[in-house]
Amino acid sequence: GEDDGGENTVHDIPREIEKLIHLRSLRLAGLKIEELPETCCKLFNLQTLDINECYRLKRLPQGVGSLVNLRHLVVSLNGDLDYLPKGVERLTSLRTLREFVVSSTGGKYCTKACKVEGLRQLNHLRGTLRIRGLGNVTDVEEAEKADLEKKKNIVGLELRFDKEEAATEGINEENEINHQAISEALRPPPDLEALEIMHYKGQTAFPSWIVSLNKLKKLKLSSCCKCEIMPPLGALPSLEILQIQRMESVKRVGVEFLGIESFNDYAPSSSLSLTAFPKLKELTLFHLDGCEEWDFGKEDVIIMPQLCYLDIRFCRKLKSLPDQLLQSSTLEKLRIIRAPILRERFKKDTGEDWSKISHIRDIQIDHEYVQGFGFDNRTTGTSRSIQVLKR
Repeated sequence: GEDDGGENTVHDIPREIEKLIHLRSLRLAGLKIEELPETCCKLFNLQTLDINECYRLKRLPQGVGSLVNLRHLVVSLNGDLDYLPKGVERLTSLRTLREFVVSSTGGKYCTKACKVEGLRQLNHLRGTLRIRGLGNVTDVEEAEKADLEKKKNIVGLELRFDKEEAATEGINEENEINHQAISEALRPPPDLEALEIMHYKGQTAFPSWIVSLNKLKKLKLSSCCKCEIMPPLGALPSLEILQIQRMESVKRVGVEFLGIESFNDYAPSSSLSLTAFPKLKELTLFHLDGCEEWDFGKEDVIIMPQLCYLDIRFCRKLKSLPDQLLQSSTLEKLRIIRAPILRERFKKDTGEDWSKISHIRDIQIDHEYVQGFGFDNRTTGTSRSIQVLKR
């Protein structure tokens, strides 16, 4: 009935699959299977198990730890798996494991599920790893044992501090504050290039190791709703793309964001002029609902000298943007959406701050081109294609 053209209509894998003892690759991507038979775990030569986009598959066979030659476990990134079974820690040849799911100690899968320390021996992992369910971790030592720092080939890391619904009822605020200690223990390898932190409930600080990631190019902080202070990200020397979303408790953004203190540690008496965010090209602030002020004061610091794209959305209380950013000669695109105070201030020709942005080639406010297409003959087709990608 619901199947289109007879494709992907396999709903179960026969138990007899165990007879294919020489099988090296089992690709089931997109199939509507609800479970994998335990007999799959007898395929000792298996190197690749691909269950990407198997939306109905909620768990792996409990004996998956027997597949000791497995190199690639390709799971869906749609949050389909409820947990990873105990035994995953034995898969020490794994190169690809896109998502590691952590269950709650007292949750319904706790007897079957692997803990976060199951990552300890998986030191050949490479590419991007997402760890989901970190809100279920209450033991700092357990997080330390995951030994993320040793996974030298991981270039992208997503830390998601969400947790099982059922497990949340008896949990008090103390564990929420624990997020800071847990995150501190999850120090990633030093050459990390992309990092995303979601649902983090630490109130005053992000993990201190963030500012030591000298090769980090892309950072996204999302739904960290209790955080009141912006982390000192200006100290990151390689950061090119920064997205900050849904940090409702931040009331103001000031010099702390520039990370100048961290510079002073290195060169207290240096007369060199400091540069905050030296490589940043794209900055997006999205749903900073409580933020009213964004002001870097008169600090003698060069700020974001390479910024090309500034995107401010759903910052309804924000009263102004820092002059240092608007004056940047590299800034080519400005997007402002649902920020009513800014909309008024930057009204074309009549707004009190229009003169501060009138030099920017491509300006869009609430999806309307204020400057750019239809207004300016200098823009080319390339800008349009970039804009399509941005959406």
